[in-house]
Amino acid sequence: GLLTLKPGLEEAGFSTVSYLSETGDLREAAHRLFAKLKDLESLNLDLIVARSVPNIGLGAAINDRLTRAGHG
Repeated sequence: GLLTLKPGLEEAGFSTVSYLSETGDLREAAHRLFAKLKDLESLNLDLIVARSVPNIGLGAAINDRLTRAGHG
């Protein structure tokens, strides 16, 4: 599965794609992050790939949470 900020070309080849924000809004992405991760985890996928978001402002906090989730 793929967790990504917004729709784009990078989703080819993934059976499941989840968007943090349809428009790329970082506030919306931060608000939806844990729910989206939980949704993907509930599907019992072999692998979840989380694409980083722009590492500026709130994006840095989102990327930090994604990194921590990957090591948990």
